[in-house]
Amino acid sequence: MTLSDVFAPDIWLPIVIGVGAVVILRQMPRLLAGVPFVGVETLKARLDQGDDVLVLDVRSGGEFTGKGGHVPGSINLPLDHLPSRVAALKQDLTDHLDTPVFIVCQTSSRAAHAARLLRKTGFRDLAVVTGGMSSWRARGYPTRNATTDHPRTAP
Repeated sequence: MTLSDVFAPDIWLPIVIGVGAVVILRQMPRLLAGVPFVGVETLKARLDQGDDVLVLDVRSGGEFTGKGGHVPGSINLPLDHLPSRVAALKQDLTDHLDTPVFIVCQTSSRAAHAARLLRKTGFRDLAVVTGGMSSWRARGYPTRNATTDHPRTAP
């Protein structure tokens, strides 16, 4: 095997295309959300400062109240319920369209989808929490679950 065989396009081209596809797929939620992604540190700092923010957890109710828990003070509004709930609450939400909303799921995918829906509804200050609850727990930040508090749910 010669050096030209090792660097032949027919060997490397599929590898480069494959790696590129993986990178694009991993970045797709960020590209489609149209809102900023912020680290869990940003959310934690805003909560610690007592800022007026809304933490919206779009995981299922079982995930929210389960062993892994949720961000203290967050509201659970599962992604599959979001379109109908937002439509039903649209009048009540008009006073909160400028409230900073941090959207959390297990990683970031569902949160990015929720951000797209909320942006179309008129929310102007949205951010997806990168890494979601997985990152939150990995940092050792506090969580609540069904045994440690009574979870808040959207009205």
